[in-house]
Amino acid sequence: FGWVDAVVMLALLGLLWSALHFGKGMLVHFDPASMPRVDSSPSLIPYYAGRTLLRMWIAFSFSLLFAIATGYLAAKNRAARAFILPALDVLQSVPVLGFLVPVSGWALGCCRQCFSVHPSADAHRGDRNSCRC
Repeated sequence: FGWVDAVVMLALLGLLWSALHFGKGMLVHFDPASMPRVDSSPSLIPYYAGRTLLRMWIAFSFSLLFAIATGYLAAKNRAARAFILPALDVLQSVPVLGFLVPVSGWALGCCRQCFSVHPSADAHRGDRNSCRC
């Protein structure tokens, strides 16, 4: 057990502590009726950045797991390969048409109040709860 092992152990413990510290509020039930207030003080910016970084690593892990599982399945199963390879070709060739249009349509249809130039116009028509995001 040398000094390099101690440094690696401290780094791993630091990563574990960081994941536990930044992730402690991620399992809280979200209730739109009682939304928590976001504190915008500059001292909390590193905490918010750490939570964002943790979410990015979680998403990357799921993406990597999906990529490895799909690649393994396509390499080992001829029937799965016949479906996976054309699907990947289509999804990679038209990402803007495949993802941007439906997501934008959902966002504008669901959250028109959030994207409205004049949000007070919805309130005058009586659509006080039109944003259902």
